[in-house]
Parts: sequence; C-alpha cells; structure tokens
Amino acid sequence: MKKTAAIIMLMILLGSVLTGCGNSGDELDPRDLVYRHERLDCSGDVTHYAIFEDTIYMCSREWSDGDGGIDRRLFYKCNADGSGLSEISVESLCRTDEWLFDMEVSAEGNLLLLFSAYNENLAQDTYIFRMVSGDGTLLLEEDVSQWLDMGDEYIQSMKADKDNNLYLLTENNIYVVDRDGNLAGQIALKQLAENLIRTGDGAVFAGFTSESGYTLRQIDPEEPAFSKEYHTTLSYYSSFFIDGDETWDFYYSMGEMLYGYDLDDAVSKEVVDWVSGNVNTNFVGDIRMLSGDRFLAIYGDTVWEEPHGIYLFEKMDPKDVKIKETITYTTLYPDEGAKAEAYRFNKSQDKYRVVVKDYSFSEDPLLDMYKDLKAGRCGDIVDLSGTASEKYVNMGLFEDLYEWMEDDPDVKKDDFEEHLLKVMETDGKLYHVSPTVGINVLVAGASDTDTKNALTFARIDQMEEGGAKAFYQESKMSVLSNLVEMNYEEYVDWQNGQCHFDEDVFLKVLEYANSYPAEVVWDETTVDMTTKIRRGDILFAQVYSASVADVQLYEKMFQGDIVLAGAPSERYAGPAMSMNRDLAICSASEHKKGAWEFLKRFLSREYASGQIVDDMLPVPIRKDSMEDMIKRYTATEPYTDDFGNDITPVSYEWGYEELTLQVSPLTEKQMSVFTDAVERVDHKYVYDSDIMTIITEETEGYFEGEISAKQAADQIQKRVSVYMEDYR
Repeated sequence: MKKTAAIIMLMILLGSVLTGCGNSGDELDPRDLVYRHERLDCSGDVTHYAIFEDTIYMCSREWSDGDGGIDRRLFYKCNADGSGLSEISVESLCRTDEWLFDMEVSAEGNLLLLFSAYNENLAQDTYIFRMVSGDGTLLLEEDVSQWLDMGDEYIQSMKADKDNNLYLLTENNIYVVDRDGNLAGQIALKQLAENLIRTGDGAVFAGFTSESGYTLRQIDPEEPAFSKEYHTTLSYYSSFFIDGDETWDFYYSMGEMLYGYDLDDAVSKEVVDWVSGNVNTNFVGDIRMLSGDRFLAIYGDTVWEEPHGIYLFEKMDPKDVKIKETITYTTLYPDEGAKAEAYRFNKSQDKYRVVVKDYSFSEDPLLDMYKDLKAGRCGDIVDLSGTASEKYVNMGLFEDLYEWMEDDPDVKKDDFEEHLLKVMETDGKLYHVSPTVGINVLVAGASDTDTKNALTFARIDQMEEGGAKAFYQESKMSVLSNLVEMNYEEYVDWQNGQCHFDEDVFLKVLEYANSYPAEVVWDETTVDMTTKIRRGDILFAQVYSASVADVQLYEKMFQGDIVLAGAPSERYAGPAMSMNRDLAICSASEHKKGAWEFLKRFLSREYASGQIVDDMLPVPIRKDSMEDMIKRYTATEPYTDDFGNDITPVSYEWGYEELTLQVSPLTEKQMSVFTDAVERVDHKYVYDSDIMTIITEETEGYFEGEISAKQAADQIQKRVSVYMEDYR
C-alpha cells in the first residue's frame, strides 16, 4: 500500500461529516476540487468500457428501427481524449442470445469479456468468458458456468488484478481464474460480499459491510484466500466505490463529493466537488481513473440534455475557478427534484451555488436534523417535508417569508391563493411554504354529505344507523391514525404549546375507532370497495393527495355525482392540506439573500405549473398556475401553453381494483367539484411519528379492553405534554 502524508478533510463545502479518518492541519483550497467535463466523440450507446494505460476500450449497441431489438454490439477503442476511434472486430464472437455482463482489460491490453445467456433447459443464466486481443483475435474461451453451483449462484461482478488473474464474485464464493483461464480455486464466503475493488497497486479486494463500517479484505490469488484486512468507517450503502490509481488506493463518491482513500493511513481527502463542476450526481456512473488529474465516467444529464456517453473530467486551473457563495439546502433524505433544481440554479448564474445536504447517512435522520436545527447548524434552506414542521416553526428558527416577498419584484403575496397561504401561516407570518399542496379528502355521494359544515361524529353515527361503515377494510389502529393525522391541528397546538387529547373531541375519535376490528382480514371472501360502496355498505372512499382525474374515477365508482369532503371533525369542515415541499429559510443563515434567490424558484409559475418538475402536481398555490392546471385538464382541443409546450387533451386509461376508465378532459361541472374542495381547505394534514408512537402505545390497552378510553386519553395527554415541552 502507498504511504501518504496526513491530510485534512474539508467539511465546509458540503456540511457533511465523515468520521474515523485521519487529518492534519493542511488547508485545502476549494478551487482545487473543480473539474470540467466533456463528452468524448465515441459512437453508439456505450454500455461497458475499460481502460488500459491511456486507451479506452468500449462496447456500445445499435438499436433496430423495426422491432426495437438490439441489432448488434460494437466494440471500439480510442485514446483517452476520444481521438483515434477505431472498431474492434469482435462481433463474430458474440452469439445473438448473449449479452455482455462485464468487461475488463488485462495488463497486456487484451479484452476480458464475460458474456451471459439464459439457458432455457436449466432455467438459469450461464456464463462464457472470452479473452480477445486488441485487434479482435480470440485468445481464450471458457465456459465459466461449469465452476458454479448453477442452481443457486449468479455472478455479481468481475475484476482483474495486475497479474491478469480474474476474480468472479457470487453470493456464496469468490472464484479466482488464472491468466490461462483455469480455475485456480475459490474462497467460500461466510458473509455476503458487497463488491470487488482493485486498489492502486493492482491488488483485488472484497468489500464487506458491518455495523462499524465498510471492511476490505485483500485476496491472495495463490492460495486463494483472504490476507490483509482494512476497516473503514465508510458506509457501503451511501457511497459509490471506484478502483484506485497511483495516487489513492481507491476512491468513493458520497453526497456531492468524490474522495480518495489511503488504506494504510486510514485517511481520505476530497478530490472532486461535483456541485462546483455543475455535475448532476444522479447520472454519474462507472468512474475510471486516468493518469494525472483526469478521469472518465459514463454520464448523461437529462436535466441539461447532456447526451449519454463517456465523459472526460479534467481538473481546472484553480486560477480560472470563481468561488461562489455556498447555499446549503438541508433535507431528511436525498431529493432528486431539489438536486435537479440546484443544478439548474448553479449553472444559471455566477454568484451562488446550492449544495444539497441530507441525513441519509444518519442512524436516526429525524432526531439528528432536530438537533442540528436546535443548534442552528442546518444551513440556509430547510426542507421540512415529511415532518411535523409546526413543531420546528414554533421554536422560532425561521424567517418570515412575507418580508422577503415585499422586497422582491418577481414573487408577491398576491400571486398566491390567499386561503392556502393562510393555512400555512403561524400568527399571521409565513415561516414555511409549499409551492404545491395535496388535498386529502373523503369521497362521498353528493346527496349524502353536506360539505358546508363539519362532518361531526354525531353525523357519522346517523349515517351508519342502517349498518353501513364509514371506511373500507380498516382496523381500530388504522382508523385512529388516519383521523388523528387528517385533523392533527384539532388535537395539537404548537403555537400555544398545548394538546387536547384529554377532551371530548379526542374521546369521540377513540370510541369511534374502537368500533372497527382489531385486524383487517383479507381472503377470498373479501368484497372489493367498489361493490361495497354501490351496495351502501361503505360511505366514503379515502383519497390522499387527490388529483383532478379522481373526480371521474369516483363518479364511476359511486355511479353519480360526488363531493370531496373533509374527514370527521368537530372543528374543521374542509379537507386537510399536505405540504408537498415544505420550505423554510433559517434565521441563523449567513446567506439569506442567496437562500431566498433559490427558494423563490420553487414559487415561480414555471415550477408550480409543472414546467420544471416532471408532471403536474395536484394543487399549485399560485393563482396563475391554478388556472394553468384547470386549462390543461379541461382542454378539448390541442393548444400551445405560455411556455411554448404543445398540449393535447387529456386521454389515458386509469383504474382502481376492477374499475377502469378512460380519463378524458373534465367538464366544467367535474372541475368545479375539485376546485370547490381546494377552496374549502382549512387546515393541514400532519404525520407526527413521535406523537403517533405515543398514541399507539397508550391506546393498546383500551383496544384490548383493559382500560377505559378516558384512561388512555389522559395518559396520552400527559406524555404528549411532556414531549411538547422540548420544543418550547
């Protein structure tokens, strides 16, 4: 292994933490981490490639225009800069029923090709290994399947070492094949190996995951057996591992950074800042290191319409790199939509750059984000989606976004549906906002439900007098959970720090939930919901994040006009609103101007109307975007929208259970059913995992008949009250 000087890990760029690695006091200039990228002029759709010295060997495919099948595989080689492209005549060696599983290059520059084919008689994949010279001459062919337990083993990966030994990883074994194609032996695995990796000195290691981190065990091809073992604190599941070179034993990409790792010194160092190079890591794969500050990767960014292929990445001269002000966008889990928007933003201007920080590496993401929020360590923008965000708003951590709208020429309060903003407000201030929302409703026959007044439990009791039940195939606990989440704000008031689980309003919920079975039974006698609704056995269909197309579906299910009502409540008459992308700016941020510049992109008509996201989200909060949505779903003739998109009338097949329909443009009456529900939204839908855990634990005894509803409610009140104190 190489011995390198101790080096520092620069944490400022991403705000992510890597533990268990050595460091020193050396400062790293962030301009040293910026690489430019350019697609090589290689023909075809590249599926595999490998490198020998500065020569690229690749396999691409051409598709027929007729039946969509693969016409043929094409093998090429070229220089590392994409020049000198020439074809290698390997096609005659490939049977039409085979596909290329993996590809390597030997130390002599020979292609090492592993092909797979499906054997109908064995009902199993089979494998053929071929060694081919650089001019396409077949040097060796071996049926690898003979070594495997074909009833139970599949090859997962292949790797060659510096001496041309070949390693084949399966679930149960690592097979070592010598340079002449003979099986040298195998290593039986007592633990599942995640991958094979070749270090910079040409040795091959197997990677294993444990609670303490990612472990690499060197393979001795002479035995064969494992020899040296190295422990790291890296996580295999949150990292993308890459073979090493003369500088580092191996590389790994984690978050928005590429790192080099030295096994002997157990240190790692940032090598590439993907964000500063405007690289969308969603589309980076199969990285191969070249000599010097260059590497190759299969890449293709659908956001920027950079075509799929092999890209050459070269380090930029630091003096040509402009340092931007970094804006951190924090979220619980990786959000592809936010990352795509960040790449657009970063490429559109020179002042700011957005990095996305998530907690997917954490054992308890929600708890760790809460701790960082409380300590003021959550960066600039926080995406609170999937959380009970009001508890954090109550902590006084965020900016009033109304103040930012007042001074902005592009985004004004009047651009939005007033009543939807009102639901998001806290004491008249807008501390968090969602550009689109979901409406969570109960669908009912129009003649059965009054949507002007709250659907109280007294009304539910009357409706159920004939033997019907409100909900289909629900258990005690699922009914309780649904009703609490749909009317969370009826029981939990974060603004005043109070909860109301010991009051009559919650007792009615408990008692009603107890009228359902303890468990739902699904068997051959189970009657589908459509049939039960039509027979009058079920009163409502629950729909979360309803779309305009739901109107046509449920009209068919109910066989007539419908209404979209709110859930049973003593306080709220309207549907509950979900925050689809729940955004806030941290008051502790040192980059509030830049944070607002990025956040307001989500509040634009382009974003909310679905021009940036892949599809129209249910309910945009902008008035003009709402008009766009209505026009899009009611249009009976093709038209060109304000963004230059050619829009055709809605037409697709959709269904639920045995019910299918052809969705068509909505009539004015059908659209009014949906927009009326939007206009009646008067509170938020909230899923609070901590409070729901308390409720679940404390109601178990009541549902089993061991305690009364009042006893369960009192205990919930005590525990939730204590819980809420931590957020005051």
